[in-house]
Amino acid sequence: MKRYLAILLALVLCFTLLAGCKTNTDDGKTSPTPTEPGGIDPADTTGFNDPKFYTYNDYLPSFGVDWNPHTWTLDVESTILDYLSSGLYAFKFNDDQTAAELYPLAAAADPIDVTSKLTADQKAKYGIPASATDSYAWQYPLNQDAAFEDGTAITAQLYADSLELLLDPARANGRAMEQRVGEAPIAGADGYYNQGKISKVAAVDDSDTVNNKVYLSYTNAITWWGDTWQSAYNSYYSGGYPEYFTSSDGVDLYKKWGDFVAANGGWDGGYFLLEGDALKEFETDWTEVCLAVGGGYEGEWKEFVFISGQDFTDPKYSDFGNVGIIVDDEYTVTFVYGKKVTLFNAKYYQTSTWLVHPALYEQYSKLEGELLTTSYMTGVDSSISYGPYTLKSYEPDKEMLFVRNETWFGYTDAAHLGMYQADQIRIRQIAEQSTALLSFLKGELDTATLVATDLVEYGTSDYLQVMPNTYLYRVFYDLGLADLQALDKNGDANSNTVALTNKSFRLALSVAIDRNEYTKITNRVPAFAMMNDLYTYDYEGEMADGARYRYRDLDIAKEAILNIYDIKYGAGTEYPTLDIAVDSVTGYDPALAAELFKTAFEELSAGAASTGFDPSKPVHILIGFSPSSISPTALASQNELNRAFAAAAAGSGFAGVEFEFVVDSDRYTAVTDGRLAASIGAVGGARQDPWGISRAFLDASYSIYLGSNIPNDQLELTYDWDENPATPDETIKQSLYEWYVALTDTYFEASIDLKGFLLASLESYYLKQGYTTALESGVDTALTSIRVSYPIDEYDPIIGFGGLPYAKFSLDDTEWTAYIAQNTVNGSLQYK
Repeated sequence: MKRYLAILLALVLCFTLLAGCKTNTDDGKTSPTPTEPGGIDPADTTGFNDPKFYTYNDYLPSFGVDWNPHTWTLDVESTILDYLSSGLYAFKFNDDQTAAELYPLAAAADPIDVTSKLTADQKAKYGIPASATDSYAWQYPLNQDAAFEDGTAITAQLYADSLELLLDPARANGRAMEQRVGEAPIAGADGYYNQGKISKVAAVDDSDTVNNKVYLSYTNAITWWGDTWQSAYNSYYSGGYPEYFTSSDGVDLYKKWGDFVAANGGWDGGYFLLEGDALKEFETDWTEVCLAVGGGYEGEWKEFVFISGQDFTDPKYSDFGNVGIIVDDEYTVTFVYGKKVTLFNAKYYQTSTWLVHPALYEQYSKLEGELLTTSYMTGVDSSISYGPYTLKSYEPDKEMLFVRNETWFGYTDAAHLGMYQADQIRIRQIAEQSTALLSFLKGELDTATLVATDLVEYGTSDYLQVMPNTYLYRVFYDLGLADLQALDKNGDANSNTVALTNKSFRLALSVAIDRNEYTKITNRVPAFAMMNDLYTYDYEGEMADGARYRYRDLDIAKEAILNIYDIKYGAGTEYPTLDIAVDSVTGYDPALAAELFKTAFEELSAGAASTGFDPSKPVHILIGFSPSSISPTALASQNELNRAFAAAAAGSGFAGVEFEFVVDSDRYTAVTDGRLAASIGAVGGARQDPWGISRAFLDASYSIYLGSNIPNDQLELTYDWDENPATPDETIKQSLYEWYVALTDTYFEASIDLKGFLLASLESYYLKQGYTTALESGVDTALTSIRVSYPIDEYDPIIGFGGLPYAKFSLDDTEWTAYIAQNTVNGSLQYK
């Protein structure tokens, strides 16, 4: 963490030097230094009867579509939902304000492990091991004062009813993912959501096609191409390689099997079941294809098909009674999880909520085709609060006004004294950051985010907040050859994107980038791996110096970074110790980049006949960017990348290597669907659970596959898996996805040493293959209002500076209006 903070300080120092020294002036105006925060009268036992009135003025770039806990997708929608809801648990500062801690919110106390009380029949019903005695079933006592603003009590049955609506397969609610998969999945939730279906898994050469059903699909990504069969065929066939799909006796195999499917019932949800003689004939045909143009190894034909995964066709999956939620009594509910869950995670994964008001939810539901949709939580009438504020007015694309929810239990308990001083929250929609900053300087807003160029003026402000976050911003790629060939031929600016299929080329892109220079433009922090210093593996534990246990502080995690960049340490090397070696990492090696570009050009040129690579043309790749205009900062970022690529690729043979940023509101699936060769986007995980972040890269039910079959990569690892020094280490080879399952399930109770080794191995492998190019970690900078203060000055990685719940106002609304009138100079308050 020290190194991370040092980078932040260096970043701010850089802008401080540009800004120069601050000078004090005597202009006769009131000092901009706030008075001591006003607030709650100590004699007020409820803490919320301050006669003064405070409005917190905020803004969002958009209000999104809805703030329904079952369907929201955008951060802005989550922000709105936070005002209107209360999770079972939440974070707040501990008594001495040195760290954040989880406390019961809509729960009455910590959950109790009741796994040992489950009957044999219950264990069988929920699919947990018969021998299980702990960590699967957690009983939650509910806060009996919790209610919706209309007085509807929040009971155990209401949680069950809300969960049933969340998982209803007729609704296809996106947020159901959080309860179906991940680190705290509710037992049976995935089956209920997918009732009547059989999941299909892309096969590999050693897949069992005897005991599993086998499916053909032209529209889903197969292993052999790393792409859809239809797209690959069309690209190759139209590209002059019809022999790829032509048998030795001249039969067009694509047409043959397409006609066969059409004559035998057609596609069912994009798949066709192959069985009996048809399966045998398919194996014969596609073994011939593999021998002619593939690797020709045994079983390779299987990479053209899918096999059945989990079968949810049993009637038991349509019974919500088999989902792991038990209504014990009116105010006690038990969640049975599909895997072992620690006490911390039993609380942490219940800080968000799926709770809805069933009657209002149903009132705003309607059938659209075969899908039930709802406009619940999209406006004032369709919204209802069980959180600290309620939505009073809403003008789409303009303004939202929240006022205190007077029925919220938090205003009458003792857990929130000193919090929630704001009587109301006014949020304006302001799309442009520069516009928001101007409004802030006029006193119209109580916060404003900054971009790098703003720090020239405000880098030394007393009101500056620096807020690192866990998000990794990276370039991710479509590695499907057929997709890339199609992009190269479609007449737009893409050219030679097929170069991305070459590992040397992808690695050259990475080490060509000087991240220190790049992040001076973006106002973020250089990133060299999948996770930064903020991820902790035992947040409730505390080291002797008060610090948390951080994944990045493990020796094996440090060595993973060195392995990614082939840096050695120890006696006889440039770096005598591990820490010195890690501190040297910049991710920038222009000499190695030049070698890799040269190697990539030679390899791509040699394989041009099969890939379509044209040595005479530059590599020009359209890169999906965030759904906003390409700002001057974005253009500067693009230009810095291209400067780096041009310098490293000079003399390699490439006619040029360039990225071009393009706005795409759906840049993630644009890569998955083959519409873009690459995009820049953020990925992050629960910072208290570093093990779970691998899900975002490797879990088929969660991650974006990016046009490739990365999770099926085979990785061989040797370790003392049973953690018994008396037994020899064992070597295991399995897919990346299987290693992810091992990390998050099989080795749930293993030592930090073993889990650290496994996560570091996955992290290192992923980046060593160039599957993603790490660029930077997120750092937000903002100015906070002269009249607003927070209880801490140093950012806490969990709760930040405290946010709105801890905002203290030194001036009420009337006093603030007078202050603005007296202290505005040339249209602005003074924050420099």
